[in-house]
Amino acid sequence: MRAPGFADVLRSEWLKFRSLRAPVLTAAGALAAGIGYGILFGLQGARQYLLAAPADQAAFDPYEAVSRPLLFVQVILAAMGALIVTSEYRSGMMPVSVTAVPGRGRLLMAKAVVAGVAGLAVGAVTAVATFLTGHAVLAAGGAPSLTLADPGVPGALTGTALYLAMATLLGVATGTLVRASAGAVSLLAVGMVLVPAMASVYPEWLSRFVLTFWPTVAGMRITALRLDPRFMAPLPGFVLLCGFVAVMVGAALWAFRSRDV
Repeated sequence: MRAPGFADVLRSEWLKFRSLRAPVLTAAGALAAGIGYGILFGLQGARQYLLAAPADQAAFDPYEAVSRPLLFVQVILAAMGALIVTSEYRSGMMPVSVTAVPGRGRLLMAKAVVAGVAGLAVGAVTAVATFLTGHAVLAAGGAPSLTLADPGVPGALTGTALYLAMATLLGVATGTLVRASAGAVSLLAVGMVLVPAMASVYPEWLSRFVLTFWPTVAGMRITALRLDPRFMAPLPGFVLLCGFVAVMVGAALWAFRSRDV
């Protein structure tokens, strides 16, 4: 009997992704969270704009006002990536998968490809949907808003989709290393949200390091519409994130190959 090739393993992993409820529901949750929080932040931004002094109104950034749902969406899609792996451990199916696919590296890489493509697709749809709903709410509330045709917007939304795809791959690596859904999601939430959010209470040198070189913070620069000269530029920041994710996937691959299932 012919050993399964990589294309066969990819098809199998895609079927698993579609049939497992946890990853699919998590993907739907990312889209719902993006739209829902886009509306909420749009309402808040419009309120703040109308109550602000003229100088603050002139400095109002409509893109930044409704792009904050990315903080939540990144964790949800990272959790989706983790669940692609941990759901098989939880159900007891991982030994079956490993037996069916002779090369463990091939199996994990197929999971990573499926997760990355799914994260890119869901991230792109979520980024556009969040942008459209958030800016529609801003416009309805009397605040400045943007459209998809405005300069820089397509690039920022493309960057958001790429960033969310990398967040999903980071979830795959973390899920493989931890092998438990709750532990993987907790670590991802701490690393992606809590560590950067607490930067203001760190010593100055550590705060500067986190806000400049922490992989997810540096990578998120690619999602911005305006450059901030105080921090890393978008492309180097995204390269740093990609390098970190590659190291994490490499560590996950080593662990997956070397330990018992």
